[in-house]
Amino acid sequence: MSENSNEKIESIDFSSIKRESMLAKLKSEEFDLLVIGGGVTGAGIARDATARGLSVALVDKNDFAFGTSSRSSKMAHGGFRYLKSMEFKLVKESEAERNWLRGALPHLVRPLMMFVPSFDGDTLTMGSLKLGIFFYNYLDKGKNYKKHFAIKDPAKIGSIEPTLELKGLQGSVVLYDTNVDDARLTIETVKEAVLTGRCVALNYVKVDKLEHDATGKCSGALVVDQEAKGDPFLVKAKIVVNATGIWTDEVMQKKPAGYPDKVIRPTKGVHIAFKHEDIPINNAFGINSKIDGRFFFVLRRENYVLIGTTDTDFKENPDEPVCTEKDAEYLLTTVRLRFPNANVSYDRMLGCYAGVRPLAVKKAKEGEESESAVSRDHEIIRADDDLVSICGGKLTTFRAMAEDLMLKEVLPLAKVKIPGKTFDGKKNIVRKNYLIGMKRDEWDASDIVKEFKEKKLLDDEQLSNIFKEYGRGGMVVLQYAKDDKKMLERVVPDEDTRYAPWIMAEIKYTILHDAPVHLVDILARRLEFQWTVHPSKQPAAARKVAALASAMLGWNSARSSDEVKQYLAYEKKNAFFYSKPLE
Repeated sequence: MSENSNEKIESIDFSSIKRESMLAKLKSEEFDLLVIGGGVTGAGIARDATARGLSVALVDKNDFAFGTSSRSSKMAHGGFRYLKSMEFKLVKESEAERNWLRGALPHLVRPLMMFVPSFDGDTLTMGSLKLGIFFYNYLDKGKNYKKHFAIKDPAKIGSIEPTLELKGLQGSVVLYDTNVDDARLTIETVKEAVLTGRCVALNYVKVDKLEHDATGKCSGALVVDQEAKGDPFLVKAKIVVNATGIWTDEVMQKKPAGYPDKVIRPTKGVHIAFKHEDIPINNAFGINSKIDGRFFFVLRRENYVLIGTTDTDFKENPDEPVCTEKDAEYLLTTVRLRFPNANVSYDRMLGCYAGVRPLAVKKAKEGEESESAVSRDHEIIRADDDLVSICGGKLTTFRAMAEDLMLKEVLPLAKVKIPGKTFDGKKNIVRKNYLIGMKRDEWDASDIVKEFKEKKLLDDEQLSNIFKEYGRGGMVVLQYAKDDKKMLERVVPDEDTRYAPWIMAEIKYTILHDAPVHLVDILARRLEFQWTVHPSKQPAAARKVAALASAMLGWNSARSSDEVKQYLAYEKKNAFFYSKPLE
């Protein structure tokens, strides 16, 4: 809880309305720690550091979760496929963190049953799959939602998943991992740090260059407010951490001996989305590509199905990865074979997105590895100027990565650079429940939810979506709708609520409590709207949301029109399958 405040996480005052006052704090205060990068890794570091008593400045040149942290497979998972490369330590850590997250954020991190079938000719035979679940269960220590198991009888598999092709099926293993909204996980992690009163977090603040003291050690950074476009100003900090993911090499200039010129090997992964009615699977699948044998997912996400991901080296602009028709066809070629009755034509596609993984190239690595073979473990590098960088890793292990960095590098530096102050050095300091977390029975039992059900103000799909996205914050969303009936209006009124449950109260909530600066922040990251709503319905929804944002954030008509234009341009880049103009 923030010092000298009774503020609660679900109603935290975290809005770009307060941007000027937050910028003033960045300019005037000296922080114990400056974290560059507002993805899930940087957010996790800020949460861990504030819990230990450090004052933190967290900045990102784009929005929070702009990069990889909003473009993943939307899973907190143990990394079953990494057993093939014998990364047992990574899998053990991933499973432990997945299990913690499922309990820490029960509304957001939800169990997901997954079939990993083996067909004739697959590189993953039933023998290797059964060996895999033996290790997956063993490393899990019995703490998962349920125990993983194998099914040998194709007919039994078909009775559970009738859309799966049974010809050539040798059997399947069944795993239990979890769904998660990656961008929402990131923003809730940032908010926990801000709530302590020891963190100033700002998106759209770009590091221009690192600042060094007389001894050549990092002492902060010159930054530029991307919105005001004013002169650079100094953010002073005793310790600086580079958590910029695919932009790591841009920030880290003085690498220690033994590292290559580039420590990041960026690879692109794409995902494509369909309505569940078009791919009517009951659970999720991990399948082998018929093209090159690579493992990818066909994921049931309530009323949607998300297919991905690819893994190809990426040498273009990391700010603008897009899914191409070639990328989509790589995935759909196998999906059509394994789910022959699925309707995966382009005219049924809802959306797609692409992300870039910041894979870490470790010190003194010999030989060339394929994209998929590069380890997903993280790497911590302390440069000659004391800049501490962290790269690689997985979404699921962000908390453990943050703790590893804090205990190995930041706290030892703090003893030298911040004399007279002591910080908590115990392990698992933030391995506890999120304050925003909420269980379904608690939600259903609340008076306001009962009232909305009894009066039929919202249907079950809408109430369920509000719970799953916002947890305890959903109570505030409902209160906004109760206080102002206009907030009950739907964002996409001409679509079934299964596929467009959002109401305007959610827009109000995210503007006031989730710090969006632009329309694209709201629709692409706070709501997962960009890839779940067909492009044909995007323009009307964008204008409707922009109207409310304009009223709340003080945008004039020109700014509002420009925000819509920019969002639709972003949508168009990620909609190769839709030929009509978006306007």
